Amino acid sequence: ERKDFCEGYDSVTVKADPAANYAAGWAQGNWDYWSGLGEVDGRSGLPLHSFDSRAASAEVRKKMTPLNQPAYVAGWNTGLSSYWNSIGKRDGTAGRPAAQKDGARNAAAAQGLRFDEAAWLSGWQLGNRTYWQDAGFQDARNGVPDSALARRAAAARGAGVQVQEDAYRQAWNDEIFNYWKQLGARDAVSGKDFAMRRAEAWQKGLRIQESEYRQAWEGRLTEYWSKLGHDDGYGQPYLLERRIAEAQRSGVFVLPSTRTLYDQAWAAENARY
Repeated sequence: ERKDFCEGYDSVTVKADPAANYAAGWAQGNWDYWSGLGEVDGRSGLPLHSFDSRAASAEVRKKMTPLNQPAYVAGWNTGLSSYWNSIGKRDGTAGRPAAQKDGARNAAAAQGLRFDEAAWLSGWQLGNRTYWQDAGFQDARNGVPDSALARRAAAARGAGVQVQEDAYRQAWNDEIFNYWKQLGARDAVSGKDFAMRRAEAWQKGLRIQESEYRQAWEGRLTEYWSKLGHDDGYGQPYLLERRIAEAQRSGVFVLPSTRTLYDQAWAAENARY
């Protein structure tokens, strides 16, 4: 049918052994079709005999698709490796020990699946690293000093879990800057300042990032006073003195630049109004 359609075209490519070209392409397509189905089933953790269900499906019968079990098996093996890799990664991320692979092997036997230990271990290593990265990130985000690693590591070793200290410390070091930035921005409008936070940090043994804190603290107040001026300027009287009094009672700090910030924003919005 394809050949008859193409006979009207004066093309060297079309006329050059069309049957062989078509057969080669068809064989590759049929392989891709069945290996794709096998990979989907393997990645889903379905047993190899799922091929029988695929072969008997309404779509295959309707299209009279020639079966290709070797292609399905090849795809299934690839998908199954991905399946075990994801299971290993899940176990590693959950902080489970490498010995967990024995449980995975038993589960595989119960499901009639081939257990791919190499794929599981590869995923577990990635997951284990993620576990320690998450631990470092969460500790820093919550203001927990990195000395907590010693306690975490001791508990992990006791449970047979591999410790990746470098992953923890890298994540903790990266996030501690954000901790101080967020703290500074929050304190600026809640009545707290650096002196108070520094004392707390010393007591906990937490590393102090003063420049990050102060930058965020001042930035939040700059934003606060500019917004007040902006909001008041659009159709309201000049209310700076009242705003300062209200801010002091609410725990909002007044900067040396407060008046300038408010005045500029108020004047611009008043003019626009």
